[in-house]
Amino acid sequence: MRSYKFIVAMLVAVAGCGASDGPNVRTPEYFIASLAAAEQSAMPRVVVKPVVDNAPPAAKPLPEIEYQEARRRFNEDKKPLLIVLHASWCQPCHQLIDRTLPRVGNLDAVSLTLVDVDADPELCAKLSSSKSIPQMILFYYDNKPEACKKVVVGAKSAEQIEEMIDDATHLPDVR
Repeated sequence: MRSYKFIVAMLVAVAGCGASDGPNVRTPEYFIASLAAAEQSAMPRVVVKPVVDNAPPAAKPLPEIEYQEARRRFNEDKKPLLIVLHASWCQPCHQLIDRTLPRVGNLDAVSLTLVDVDADPELCAKLSSSKSIPQMILFYYDNKPEACKKVVVGAKSAEQIEEMIDDATHLPDVR
């Protein structure tokens, strides 16, 4: 669809192409040049916007440890244990591990271990009866002698994970 400016320029060019013997004789070359100039002025101008990098800030490496070491720390030092059940083919799992967990501010308050459901299905079956992933399991000691377990299924925000860790590490004293 041609613009209004182009049509007007074309009419002006055609009207000026009449045959006359005076100094204002319009040649075919003039007509073609007028059309080219009209098309050029009627073309929409493309403004190129700079590319904005929406990538998350450089992620700090996760303080991940092997499951057996994390379990030892939990049993001996009573340090809360956060287990993330994931799979290599699961996109929400990648989102959680690659983008969300590195943004969690208080992740050093827990022992973090990642368990691949395909690589270690027996351990996953022992840890959870649910087959949903991603899944986070937090073991912590309350003011009772037995350990507490909190299970969260699905990808959560960094703020939600921080709140979950805070709830497990900043327990009120019960007297």
